[in-house]
Amino acid sequence: MKHMIKSSVMALALVATSALADDGVWNQIEGNWDQVKGSIQETWGEMTDDEIDQLSGKRDQFVGMVKEKYGIAQEEAEEQVDQWADSLDMDS
Repeated sequence: MKHMIKSSVMALALVATSALADDGVWNQIEGNWDQVKGSIQETWGEMTDDEIDQLSGKRDQFVGMVKEKYGIAQEEAEEQVDQWADSLDMDS
């Protein structure tokens, strides 16, 4: 039982650390939204300029848009958006 609790605590700590790192990248993406919009259209060509403008760099809305536009699961949309964000190399 102690091992399970310790493993759970470690997993939560990793998730929290990852989420905090994600926030930094997404703050940069949000702040540079006009500069990254072209990359979004290259990756997700079905999104219109108006739809991209409405997202304003908000990750949760972005994921929702990808999910709806492409008819994919939430997890897949999150993975695609996160891979795209990582490819921008915003944290260097």
